[in-house]
Amino acid sequence: MRRIFMGIIVAWSLVGPSAWAQAAREWDRVAEVAPGLTLRQDRYRDANDRPQSISVLTVDLQAPGLQFGLAGGDRLRLTSETGLRAGATVAINGGFFHRRGHADGLLRINGELLAQGKASRAGALVFGPDLPAQIRFDGTGRFESAPSALAAGPVLLDEGERPAVRVWTGERHPRTAVGMLADGDLIFLVADGRSEAAAGLSLDETALLLRDLGARRALNLDGGGSSTLWIDGQARGGVVNTPCDEWGPDGERAVGSSILIFTPQPEIRTGAVSQTLRAERRRLDHPLDRAALAAQAARRIRDFQESEIDAWIEKGWLRQLATLDGLRFFGSSISNLFFRHPELRQRRLEGQTYRSPVLEVKPRRFRITMDLTVDADQVPEGEVVRAWLPFPQPYEAQTDIVCDERPAAAPMRSVFRQALARAGEPTVFSVTYEFTRHGVRT
Repeated sequence: MRRIFMGIIVAWSLVGPSAWAQAAREWDRVAEVAPGLTLRQDRYRDANDRPQSISVLTVDLQAPGLQFGLAGGDRLRLTSETGLRAGATVAINGGFFHRRGHADGLLRINGELLAQGKASRAGALVFGPDLPAQIRFDGTGRFESAPSALAAGPVLLDEGERPAVRVWTGERHPRTAVGMLADGDLIFLVADGRSEAAAGLSLDETALLLRDLGARRALNLDGGGSSTLWIDGQARGGVVNTPCDEWGPDGERAVGSSILIFTPQPEIRTGAVSQTLRAERRRLDHPLDRAALAAQAARRIRDFQESEIDAWIEKGWLRQLATLDGLRFFGSSISNLFFRHPELRQRRLEGQTYRSPVLEVKPRRFRITMDLTVDADQVPEGEVVRAWLPFPQPYEAQTDIVCDERPAAAPMRSVFRQALARAGEPTVFSVTYEFTRHGVRT
C-alpha cells in the first residue's frame, strides 16, 4: 500500500488489454492529454434549448503503463489538491461522503476497508493488481473480491439499458459519472450545471448521453458542487470543467474521495520543472482577457482602436496564453508596449512621456548569480520546497542571454527549482545567467 500525505491512500491497478471506441459527435475541443487519455469537451444547446457544457475523458486501457488509483481518508480535500499531491495525471471526484469526509458507501483501497458497503450503493468502480479497472454491480454493495472498490449510484446503464425500476427525480444538476464501453474501456463524464452557461443533466439525461457515447454499463458518482475533472498541466490550475460550489476556491468543493489516473512520467528530481506548477504560474501571469486588455489600452493609449490588438498579436508584441476560454494576456502588457515601442510611447495618456532625445549608452555585459536560502527546519523534513528565481527575457535593450538552466526564449520569466527539505540543513537554490544590457538615457 502506498500512503501519500495526510491520510490520502492511493491504490494502483495496471489496466488490461482492450480497444477504444467512441460514438461520433462534433466536439468543441479534442485533445490527447497523455498517452491513452483523450479529453473531449462540448458546449451546446440540448433538444429543449437548454445550454449544456460537458467534459468527457476516454481511458484507453491498451495504453502502456496506465494505472488507476483511489484516494480517500479522514478529511475532505479538493480534487485538484489530491491529484497534485499524489502526482497523478488525472483526478476525478469520487463517491458520496458525509460531512467529515467519511465515505457513504463502500470504499476499499488495497484491501483496506475504509467504509462499509450498503445495498443502496450497488455499483462500484473496482480494480486491483490483476484486475483491470471496470464497473461491477452486485446486490450487497460489498464487492468482496475486488482489492480496491469505490461504490456509488444509482446504476445508470446495464447492458446498454436503464434500470426497469427507476426512483429518480427529473432535477438537473452537475453530474459526474463513469461508463464502460463494449470493449471494456472507460469514459468519465463531467457535466456542469447550476449556471446560466450550463443547465446540468437529470439522471435520465446522463444515462442516455453515456449510452450515446457508447457506454454499456454506467454508474452515477457524486455530483452537484462536487463535480470536478482535474488534469495535470491544463489551464486554470488543471480544473477543466466549471465547478459550482459557492464556498470553494473557483467553485471547487472539497470531497471525501477521488479517482486517480497515473501515466508514465520521468522521475522528478531536484531542479526539474513541474508541469502543473508551471501552468499555474503562467495562468497567474496572464490575468487579462481581450476585453480587459482593450479597456486598459483605451485608458492609457491616445486614439486606441481595438483592431490594434490583432496587429500587436500578429507582430508578436504581446505575451499571451491560450486557454479553453480563449487568449489571456500578460498583466503588464500595456506597460511593456510603452517600454519597447517608441511609437506607442508617443500616444501615452498617463505618466511621464519621453520628451528628450534618446541617447544610446555603451552596451555592458552582466553576470548575475542569485541565491535563495530557506533556513533550516522552516519546512518539515521530507516536504518539497519550491522556488521561482527571476530570469531575464530578451528584447531590444537586453540581448545575448546565457543560462544553462533554460533557453533564452523560454516563455516564463523565472527558473523553477524544487528540493526536499532535510532536518537541520538549509535549503539553498541558485541560478546564474549572463546578458548584454544596452542602456538608454533620456
